[in-house]
Amino acid sequence: SAFLGAIAYESYIHIPGIRGAERTNRMLQAASEPSHVDTLIDNLSGFKDNWDPLERGDHPVFWHIPKSGGSSIKNYLGSCYGMVMASEVGVKEHHERDIRLKVIVNKGNNRFVNVDTTTVQGIRRAKEMGFADSGLAGVTISPLLYDI
Repeated sequence: SAFLGAIAYESYIHIPGIRGAERTNRMLQAASEPSHVDTLIDNLSGFKDNWDPLERGDHPVFWHIPKSGGSSIKNYLGSCYGMVMASEVGVKEHHERDIRLKVIVNKGNNRFVNVDTTTVQGIRRAKEMGFADSGLAGVTISPLLYDI
């Protein structure tokens, strides 16, 4: 789950001069204390746990945190898995003016829906065009988890 990485990263405490078991104990103590990450997770209504079984109508969302390797994941999803993606790439080459949803193919031969899921304005446009019910994308990629 994307949240496990965030929790683990936030819980890491660097304490100079403390090593071994004492360091591990302090890290575990910090990880068990309530944090703002718990609040973030609680506020994600509409999302389900990765461990829950997939149901008809479920749609994967990749939370792209800039400079965290997310662009590599996007490349794998498109190039290796052949997934149709929804991200900012879908509105390049003037597709932000399209009035109907469609799948476009970029120069790298990857497929994208003609919406922008990386801006609030783009997400609003996607909702107005009926993106969520279209079934066109295999994954939505966005840094704006609360706006999707």
